[in-house]
Amino acid sequence: MFKSQNFNLNLEKNFIPTLIFAFGLYFRFLWSYLSQWKHEEAVILWISLTKSILNSPFSNVSSPGIPNPNLSIILSKVLILFDSFVTTSIFLSSVQCIVLYFCLKTTDKKFNFTLGLFLSFSSYLVFVTSSIALHMAVLIFNALFLKILFEYFLYKKYYLGAYFPIITILPVSLYLGGFSNTLIYFLIFVTILFLNYKNFKMNFSSKFHFGVGFLLLTSILYITWYQYFINIEFNSLKIQSSGTQLFPYSRIMDYLYLGVQNTKIFPSFFLNIFAEPANIYWPFQYSDKFSSSTENTFGFLLKYHKIFNLFSVLAIFSGLVVSDSKFKERINIEFLLKSITTLFLIYVYTVLTPLLGQGRSFFDFDIGSLMVYSSTYILYIYLWSTSFFIFRFNKLLFACISLLISSFFVLNIATSISLQNEFKNSTSLHHSVADEPTTYKEEVVDFLAGYVDDEISIYYGLLEFEYEWTNYFNEINYSSSYYKYIYSLEESSIIC
Repeated sequence: MFKSQNFNLNLEKNFIPTLIFAFGLYFRFLWSYLSQWKHEEAVILWISLTKSILNSPFSNVSSPGIPNPNLSIILSKVLILFDSFVTTSIFLSSVQCIVLYFCLKTTDKKFNFTLGLFLSFSSYLVFVTSSIALHMAVLIFNALFLKILFEYFLYKKYYLGAYFPIITILPVSLYLGGFSNTLIYFLIFVTILFLNYKNFKMNFSSKFHFGVGFLLLTSILYITWYQYFINIEFNSLKIQSSGTQLFPYSRIMDYLYLGVQNTKIFPSFFLNIFAEPANIYWPFQYSDKFSSSTENTFGFLLKYHKIFNLFSVLAIFSGLVVSDSKFKERINIEFLLKSITTLFLIYVYTVLTPLLGQGRSFFDFDIGSLMVYSSTYILYIYLWSTSFFIFRFNKLLFACISLLISSFFVLNIATSISLQNEFKNSTSLHHSVADEPTTYKEEVVDFLAGYVDDEISIYYGLLEFEYEWTNYFNEINYSSSYYKYIYSLEESSIIC
């Protein structure tokens, strides 16, 4: 009897997590062929490869025509160790999955198991975390924010307040579009500190954490922002494609009015986001590589997002009602509070970002906006995972929910196999936003490199696809001492 219990314990602790991790790696291997490595990612990797940290004050150029800070260059120093996009994609997605898990896990084993499955076998999460597109890389900062927020506010670990500034500054240090994340983090952290003013001194109770937080903050300020501002020509900040500006409205009433209008749209947006190919950043919808059956299967898979979103809202509101009744013992207050907080964060980010002037209007569902919004996908995963555990269900209801979640993961795996096989082995009749498999790009590079002994000269032909300022920007700034890099936007042709 003792040996049987010990075997089951070891199975739960070691074998099952190891099996999930192994299949998760294979799942990421499938998606490494579909990962997106284009000109924007190429610029980041090239600067990271050829320039030292102190000699690369900027990353690529943002859509308004302003250079991004260099945090992406610093983080990409690890990636230049790999000589394969496949390996790089697997490494990126696996490391982010591990970090996300340790940021969001709790003491509840069933929740951790569910969270681990979502992080391991959610096709869209793996797709988003398999590349270094700046819009999507903010995803991991959202998880870090939730980690610090809950540890501080719910578990009273006040010494973690030392990390509020560094978490706040990270998104905008990665790319300027992360300003909305930085602003939201700042407002929430300030509110928490104000509500906890009686314990303000506890924020400095740990010399170690205060020292680490201060060191990280000063390092980012010096390496990223000091280098940024001593090298930038402030006239270049005026080069913008749309003429818009940050905080474009002069009256508070304008912001309130637009905020109310966005709030009215939010419920419909929330239910439909990620629910079909037109409502998700999915460049493969423009490719001609996939069969109709695979496209239909993927469309069916996305419907689960709508079910999960609807379930989350119903679970939160019914949980609030039941928590104030005689059946309140059936409610897990911790998961209820976390679900509410996560839903609130999704709401604030969705409604506030379009009000900032340069922020995208996610409600339009255009591909650029959906690319930016993909960074919130981890918030949705966390919302779904916590909402499943708000109620302490009986065995029958828990089995039904488990069956629903399991079918989602099985469909993810089956769909990913079909997508990878058809994307890799089908021939396109035209070039699309979905690009081509990463292995083909590597074969082209190997072919070219095999014919020359010297460096290959590459010409980037910049097309005025979206941003009219592109050619003017390069004409004015390309030869300047601090613009020693190649900037490209949207479409680029490479002539060797």
